[in-house]
Amino acid sequence: MSIIYFLIILLLSWIFYTVMTNVGAESRREGSHG
Repeated sequence: MSIIYFLIILLLSWIFYTVMTNVGAESRREGSHG
């Protein structure tokens, strides 16, 4: 397996985590626990 492939997966995971945390912080006022 190529190391580049692993780095791409890691980058996508980090982006997904960042987006989810930002959305969760903004949706906090609605009281939804997503």
